Amino acid sequence: RRVLFRSIAVAITAARRAAALSADSSWRCSRLLRAAELAYETGDSDLLQRLVREAEQLNPDAEQRARLTWLRAIFADYLPGDQGQTQSLIDAAAVAADAGNSDLALRLLFGAAARCWRSGLGGQAADRVAAAVEALPVPQAHPRRVVILAMAGPIRWGSAVSERLAVIEASAGELSADEAYLAGMAARAIGDHNMAARFLASATSQLRAQGRLGLLAQALVMWGWVAIAQGSWDSAEILVDESGRLAEEVGQSWWRTGSLIARATLRGLQGTADAAERLVAE
Repeated sequence: RRVLFRSIAVAITAARRAAALSADSSWRCSRLLRAAELAYETGDSDLLQRLVREAEQLNPDAEQRARLTWLRAIFADYLPGDQGQTQSLIDAAAVAADAGNSDLALRLLFGAAARCWRSGLGGQAADRVAAAVEALPVPQAHPRRVVILAMAGPIRWGSAVSERLAVIEASAGELSADEAYLAGMAARAIGDHNMAARFLASATSQLRAQGRLGLLAQALVMWGWVAIAQGSWDSAEILVDESGRLAEEVGQSWWRTGSLIARATLRGLQGTADAAERLVAE
């Protein structure tokens, strides 16, 4: 894992060097953005933010500004009622879609859907997210499209999400780490914990082998919550422990908090209320 982690670090260095050697500011901006995306893979939020600040100084074009919006949102806290940030992500997704970059549009809408899910933004905000993702020219069973619907409205669009997840699972052996993680997240959002566990097991195995610590920490936290919902407390204990340590190592405070809350939930279910309260206070 560490060897692969170092290989990503080498790629970041190469992208930064290429940016420094680029005479054209647009090319320089693109290469810095690529380096920032790789920094996200390693979970290095400090480096990501430095690279974003550098890219912002290079007069980015509309599509590059949309990429910057996504990168800035990755490690941002999800504030209750954050409708302004949600709308900014939807607007940036429209810019990316108009430029023919459906992949970036999906990433931006994923950020908007995550805010709907975590901040309880339903109604019009969720409807705008769903309408935007359903208008994109990507397959209905695209894992990122499916998870966006699941997080924006797990009850309203739960049936459609379940049908599309069945299509995805039919070719589960061909899924990338990212696709398996997104499918697992979608399954958890609609309450299909058994399916979520299968997808997340595949995702974490691949992410671990690839040395992608940032996303691995997130997948482990989510799998820990799924294990709690399944009543698999021993497995949940292992997953929560590793996810908490890893999230702290890579500086992902939101996911470390999620791990602490999961551990507190476990302690509460096991009848140790004092331990649960201490973890909540932490």
